[in-house]
Amino acid sequence: MKSAYGVAALIRKDNLILSVARRKNPTMFGLPGGKRERHETEEEACIREIKEETGLVITNLKEVFRDHCGSNKAVTFTCDY
Repeated sequence: MKSAYGVAALIRKDNLILSVARRKNPTMFGLPGGKRERHETEEEACIREIKEETGLVITNLKEVFRDHCGSNKAVTFTCDY
């Protein structure tokens, strides 16, 4: 089974958290992010995914959560933009 490595960003402003609609079910929302490419670090993947999904350029990433489920891994960062 192929493993996946996901990244996401918790982006806050004025006590609000940015969420995005899910592609397969636009009635569900989650944190913006996506999958890491082999050549990328976790931080590089998160920066790229957030730029692709939201147009925001994020900086100062800080890890806040890491999860492992079998061969799948995910990391969530807070950031500045």
